[in-house]
Amino acid sequence: MDVGYKLKIIRLQNNLKQQHIADVLGITRSAYCSYEIGRRAVDLDTLVKISKFYNLPVDVFLKMNWIMLLCRTTVMKMILKQNFFLNFHAKRLI
Repeated sequence: MDVGYKLKIIRLQNNLKQQHIADVLGITRSAYCSYEIGRRAVDLDTLVKISKFYNLPVDVFLKMNWIMLLCRTTVMKMILKQNFFLNFHAKRLI
């Protein structure tokens, strides 16, 4: 699976528009679109910016097992959110 396809999947999972990501990166929407469709290669600096934006390791975009990393990140966020919720309510009961 190529980097562009992964960029598109992650963007769609986060309900974001190409224009929003392009604005964050400081590029045009058409340039970002070129990354997603594979017309243009994503340089390392841009890939680092994208990974920081999504709070994901760069490996997610470069390795074949990116789905496992993405799922693990999503599950970790869910666990942290659940623990916060439980701690918040436990403190209210004390």
